[in-house]
Amino acid sequence: MALQTSDLKKYNFFFGLSDSSLELLSQKFVIVNFPQRAEIIREGDTADFFYFVKQGRLEVTKKTAYGTAKLSVMTSGQGFGEIALLTGSTRVASVRALMEVALYQLPKADFESIMQAEPAFKNVLFKRAGTCLFTTR
Repeated sequence: MALQTSDLKKYNFFFGLSDSSLELLSQKFVIVNFPQRAEIIREGDTADFFYFVKQGRLEVTKKTAYGTAKLSVMTSGQGFGEIALLTGSTRVASVRALMEVALYQLPKADFESIMQAEPAFKNVLFKRAGTCLFTTR
């Protein structure tokens, strides 16, 4: 099932985007499935995709001086992977499937195109990334 513009409008990541950008963006996402315990993103890796959770639960972790710290659990409607895409850095945390998950995946090039075309999208992501960077240090 393809991602609908009405689905995107429900989430703050995409609030404020024009209908034409939402339509274009909805066509760029691809559904990918991962089994339980699959590592979707590994801390320190190069960024190549932005993800949006269609269904399932994922755990976000970060390495610390004392071991691995659990930062959060994500569920349907949440997005991840934008920080490294925004900053040009490597992944700042790891994301692992706690159960079988279905994700919408957006390639880096499409992510960058929509950022250039839509200041509202860029502003929301920078706000979120700033909050995440502040809270994960």
